[in-house]
Amino acid sequence: MVKDPNQKHYFEECTIKEIKEVFYSAAHKKFNFRCWEQGKGEEQVEEFELIHFDEASMIIGLKPKGNLITKIIGSKLNDQKIHFHLAYQKLQYFSSGKLLYDAMENLYYIYIKEKVFKGQQRQNYRLSTNLIIKIGLLIDNQKYQGIDISAGGASIKITGDHPFKKGQIIENVILFFMLTKYLIPEVKVANIEEHHAHENLLEYTKIGFSFHKLSVATEEKLFKAINSEARAEELRKSLLNKK
Repeated sequence: MVKDPNQKHYFEECTIKEIKEVFYSAAHKKFNFRCWEQGKGEEQVEEFELIHFDEASMIIGLKPKGNLITKIIGSKLNDQKIHFHLAYQKLQYFSSGKLLYDAMENLYYIYIKEKVFKGQQRQNYRLSTNLIIKIGLLIDNQKYQGIDISAGGASIKITGDHPFKKGQIIENVILFFMLTKYLIPEVKVANIEEHHAHENLLEYTKIGFSFHKLSVATEEKLFKAINSEARAEELRKSLLNKK
């Protein structure tokens, strides 16, 4: 069996008991609740107020928190398959479902049918590339394929010779992550690992870079993007395991 490089125990599946306790308490206190369409990024998120949770049916009741137009014409996510997220007591809870609308009650709702996961809100996730997660670094006009990433740095894979030395400082690097570009003002070569095949032949070299001098806005944007993709990856695996 091929080991999943993204299975780092970042998330833990919740018990039914915990789901009921958390969502009931959050609804009682009218916590913020975020939804976005499956396959889309969290930059297109819609925010709701969690106002009701029925423990017997596992139904979440939601009231939109958008602008006046959203409240009048309704949510664009109505009748769509969505991911949802709840931040509660330093933990994040997330899962998937379908957003539905009850015109009589003027209320949106979701049946919790899928697994619910939890994780630390500021966990620094490290993601590896796969068919969906794409990473690249543009260094001195040369683009390199990334193999993993966190908010603090990334690694690339090189076959053959390379120009890098441990401790080397490189300025103005462009990071490509999930179709978005990020300017990294400075990176440092943190480590260089040679991986050998049979007969001690060099197969490839892994170069690890740490990110430095990021603006607060860029660091937060990158953290949120990786955080979002880590959650989506966990949900994708959960759905595949059901098939």
